[in-house]
Amino acid sequence: MRRIAIIGSAAFGQQIVDTIENDSIESFEIVGYFDDFAVVGSKIKGYPILGKIDSIVELYHQDRFDCAFIAIGYKHFAFKETVYNKIKNRIPIANIICKTAFIHPTSKIGEGVLIASFAIVNKNATIEDDVCITLRSIVNHDCLVDKHTFFSTSVSTAGNVKIGKRCFVGIGCILSDGISVADDVWLSPGVVLGKDINSPGHYIGYSMKVTKL
Repeated sequence: MRRIAIIGSAAFGQQIVDTIENDSIESFEIVGYFDDFAVVGSKIKGYPILGKIDSIVELYHQDRFDCAFIAIGYKHFAFKETVYNKIKNRIPIANIICKTAFIHPTSKIGEGVLIASFAIVNKNATIEDDVCITLRSIVNHDCLVDKHTFFSTSVSTAGNVKIGKRCFVGIGCILSDGISVADDVWLSPGVVLGKDINSPGHYIGYSMKVTKL
């Protein structure tokens, strides 16, 4: 059983701990958290704050844990990417795959990926590194979800959709067949997207009338 450290001890980090304890295909021994905003040595729901994030590589080489997962929320994409780049190729980054998720054997999954309960990753889909596909979301055939992107609950993509880096896709969004979404796009909950989005920004609306805020 691999020993795992969680980077981030706020709500998302605690959610990841709960997922590991109750729904992960791979069994892990949770050793604690790394967090820049928590008191080192304190405990959150029974697990200690092991150190600040800058200390993670040192403690890895001290054999304190075997792998890590970045549980920094979608409001902090830039910081999340910085942490990912800091530890990539220096510490193994685990995937958290839930027991009830479906991942087609032809799909490609990067590292540091969450595939949550009842999510579907269909034929020939690609999920790049540090992506979160949360509860009941569907990534359909031949889609690409690029690095550091976050799918909220019950997102649905048709086939051949391309989602850029550091995107947030809100609860219940629907993305039509073959569209592309640029890097750094924020889709508000319930957006039904029927056309490409070619520039960063925060978008609301329905189908061809999606509007940038």
